[in-house]
Amino acid sequence: MTTPVIAPDPNAPLAPMPLPPLPTPTDDSAAREFFRQLTGFSAQYLASLRLPPMSPWGYEGYEGDKAPRGAILHYTANSSLGVTLSWFCHEVFAAKASSHVVIGSRREPNAEQFLAQWPLIKALPVTVVQTRPALKGAWHATWVNAFTYGIENVNMGELRRVNGKLMSWPPATPGGEEWTTEWANPENKSPLDQVGRTWDNYSSGQVWANIAVLRYANALFGGSLQPEWILGHEQVQGKKTPHCTSEKRDPGPLFPLHDIRAAVMGQEDPAFLDSYDAQPTYESTKRDARVIATVKALSGNDMSAADAWAAFKAAMVLLPSQTGNSLVLKRALNLLGYFVDIDNAAMGPVDTVSVKTFQVLMGLTEDGVPGPITRRAMLDRLVDRGYLSAP
Repeated sequence: MTTPVIAPDPNAPLAPMPLPPLPTPTDDSAAREFFRQLTGFSAQYLASLRLPPMSPWGYEGYEGDKAPRGAILHYTANSSLGVTLSWFCHEVFAAKASSHVVIGSRREPNAEQFLAQWPLIKALPVTVVQTRPALKGAWHATWVNAFTYGIENVNMGELRRVNGKLMSWPPATPGGEEWTTEWANPENKSPLDQVGRTWDNYSSGQVWANIAVLRYANALFGGSLQPEWILGHEQVQGKKTPHCTSEKRDPGPLFPLHDIRAAVMGQEDPAFLDSYDAQPTYESTKRDARVIATVKALSGNDMSAADAWAAFKAAMVLLPSQTGNSLVLKRALNLLGYFVDIDNAAMGPVDTVSVKTFQVLMGLTEDGVPGPITRRAMLDRLVDRGYLSAP
């Protein structure tokens, strides 16, 4: 499948906006007003791109006529908001894929003319466009589409170094080699090497917008979102199985999934946003801290990050043959992006949901019981994602 070629968005970014306080809607009235304004703005912006007011690819509602219980967060694997919107909304491309909103990496200059009458949308630090109504389903993540809200983030995702140059997907020639397009970098981003690969990064404004949109969505849905179902694409469609026909890595290791989840389910402004842009290794530092804390809980000893990872790897290698050690098992799920109750030693209901979701991902028996095969798959997955070296 090739990305359609359309006129690119203007390259000149506007100056970043200071981040305002995050919205804290407590009922659906504020949320309904937000989505009313988002619908109005989006229709105008899409019309300016000669696109219909919403994507045709989705459902009339959610599973069982119930409010969604989760949200799946993605990256677009391109750097153009306009290309993504065209891909979702223009039937001629027959992508048959969509999301509820696309969150840009910046404020798009060609969107500013429409914002005066939509103050809640104008207040967003980046451009956000709705492509499916919040109360209708979207086709964005295969088996969880019917009960999840979908967000796409404009972000190139993985980059590869070829002959000293950073190359991106899609291929320069349709049907050609995948990593032959030189990375265009109009925003002067600094890509980061993490877990053995190179990645495009996210801005604090983009992270802020994910939290804000999901808070409004959760209020609109009557508080139906559950933390164990706020996941990235790779947690539900990251391995080729009968459930999943293609491998996904989005939103990638630089995306602060756990912090976004916590901020959506809480009401406080997350402190990490104040310094997020100045901490390009924020997520890797957080992963180190989580592993250090786990090893200390097991051994009682403080360790350096390198020693803690070595000790954690040793515990993971033993895990398939052990019946206990739920702390190591939970930390493995946590590192892989799933929500767990890390403060309780025993496996609880949310942990069981995360185990079962992981089993679906890996094509295993879906019983929520972390048996030896599931525990071995966790070890293999940590190696595959680059968090552990092969034993």
